[in-house]
Amino acid sequence: NADDDILVAGRLNFADLEGYGGAFVRGARNTLTLALAGELGGIVIGLVLGVLTLSHRRSIRAPARIYINFFRGTPLIWQLVAGYFLLLFGFGVRLSAFTAAIIVFALNTGAYAAEVFRAGIQSIERGQIEAARSLGMSYSQAMRYAIVPQAVRRVIPPLMNEFVILIKDTALV
Repeated sequence: NADDDILVAGRLNFADLEGYGGAFVRGARNTLTLALAGELGGIVIGLVLGVLTLSHRRSIRAPARIYINFFRGTPLIWQLVAGYFLLLFGFGVRLSAFTAAIIVFALNTGAYAAEVFRAGIQSIERGQIEAARSLGMSYSQAMRYAIVPQAVRRVIPPLMNEFVILIKDTALV
């Protein structure tokens, strides 16, 4: 009857999608490449910034806080556009939009990861650093060998959340 024809016409017809499989696979590969590269770069940047924000010296802590507040306080779409054109016109660096997007994603993720690492490091009991220092380790050795390895275990779940958000954010590119 006529009602059945209308119902069937409104449904997805897989025959219409024939020939688009390659584009779908390419898009999925690009999404994963952008997200993985951005996350890995962001983790490295975030770990360094997270440790810097815990410094007792204002001259070390302040630039890290400015960086974090800038990237967390501006829209990612603006960062992508400004980053691409700043590299192109400001520094004369000709990169593909894909490469520029990876750089901006790493910089942006680094700001969020810095807060995750900072919180993870601060969650380690104070006695751990005191024990490491009593063994004769310097502050940097205590952080490297005792505190950060423990913190890394605690920050894996929130970093995975950031990765999921980054996968969604790749749609902006």
